[in-house]
Amino acid sequence: MSMHIEEPWKKFRDASGCGLSSINGDLIAEGLAEVDADRIVVCVNSLAGVPNELLQTIRQADLLAEVTAQRDELLNYIFKCLQEANYCVGNEEGLSIQLCKIRSIAAEAIAKCEVKNEKSPTL
Repeated sequence: MSMHIEEPWKKFRDASGCGLSSINGDLIAEGLAEVDADRIVVCVNSLAGVPNELLQTIRQADLLAEVTAQRDELLNYIFKCLQEANYCVGNEEGLSIQLCKIRSIAAEAIAKCEVKNEKSPTL
């Protein structure tokens, strides 16, 4: 198990802005905005005693649930568009509109996934 600096962490102010240190005085970070320092201290101290491995498992489960929900929403929408496209057989313009809707929603879903992947930390 990987070890981290013992909690509780505390915020301090110096010439470079705000910083973080352990209760033992170990320097953790400096040059932070006050709001960021406050948030980090609250989060770290709230999770004191929770193993890192458990936090990673919870994060992975949250991501999986989110991706599954997005997938289901996309599949339902595509199924609906395909049903509407069936009514357009023989009507090339109507069929083309439905296919454009499917392409658009698929591109939007892919873009959301790419943005989330860029924002998500590597686990």
